Amino acid sequence: MNKKALSIIGVIAAVIILGALYNNFLAPEGVEGEKEVGLQVIVDQEDINEEFVFETDHEFLGELLEEEQETLELTYDENSTMGMMITGMLGYEVDGTSEYFHILVNGEDAEYGASSIPLMDGDEYVLEIRDFSDYDGSDAEEAEEEEKEVSLQVILDQEDIDETFAFQTNHEFLGELIEEESETLEVEYEMGDFGLDILEILGYELDKDSEYLHILVNGEDAETGLSGIEVMDGDAYQLELRSFEPMEEEEAAAMDLQEVSLKVSIDTEDLEETFTFETEQEYLSGLIEDEVEVLEVEYEMGDFGLDILEILGYELDKDSEYLHILVNGEDAETGLSGIEIKDGDEYELQRRDF
Repeated sequence: MNKKALSIIGVIAAVIILGALYNNFLAPEGVEGEKEVGLQVIVDQEDINEEFVFETDHEFLGELLEEEQETLELTYDENSTMGMMITGMLGYEVDGTSEYFHILVNGEDAEYGASSIPLMDGDEYVLEIRDFSDYDGSDAEEAEEEEKEVSLQVILDQEDIDETFAFQTNHEFLGELIEEESETLEVEYEMGDFGLDILEILGYELDKDSEYLHILVNGEDAETGLSGIEVMDGDAYQLELRSFEPMEEEEAAAMDLQEVSLKVSIDTEDLEETFTFETEQEYLSGLIEDEVEVLEVEYEMGDFGLDILEILGYELDKDSEYLHILVNGEDAETGLSGIEIKDGDEYELQRRDF
């Protein structure tokens, strides 16, 4: 499978994941009352372009579409992770392998699926057939094919090595360029949790316990690893060998140990308990796994990481409620497996209805 296809699949997967998270945890509230809205359906390949005006007291677009199913000749998958997934309209059947109904609200791309788009009086909605390849767009395609000229300087002070290379490449990320030029750079590497990790370069084998290759982009410290640095025409990259002092085991353990609190609120049971934990875990899910007995937790590993089924003796009805996560009083932006633990943080799990 080529890189472009993989990119498209990756974007689509991300949209599905984000859509599911949004629908479950962050979807907006509907607005009550009578509304008049416009709906346009566009299928260019069949010369379909029809406009409708509906009066409705429904709160979400998905509900209106269901109500007008006969008028719109609508078919849909109601079991999609994103809510309503439209499979056909006005006699046109969607080819789910290559196209989809794109939604616009007042001329702007919708941020989520039909089931979560709140109806507002006077709004104009457009449902338009588009190809999955439209995710790339012509500009992105041209950028992918465009060849870039960059330089890479390798500095190994301990070995008096300072070499600069000029490369022409159409790769998108620095890690890919280094893989392609592994013979020229005499690179040995492995793929770790954060992407490409160099073990040896220009014949020099790194002591991973005491040194690392520091990355600079145009003279500035890189903000991410090699696999996350986007290659731009004219960029100058540096890989500079640097040392760090290995810590004693006790010192490292003390530094890694973090104290956090976790509050569990189950309003329907008048249950509210706060726990204080010291942990070396990096993510909140790891702490919860460590403390399953204390928290009386039952869980499963789902598409988005750890998913709590039961806590403090309370079994959640997954069809109608969930545990909302707060970090220092703010809504979490990701699930338990994505929340990085920081010393002093206060976490809260609140039972909420969908």
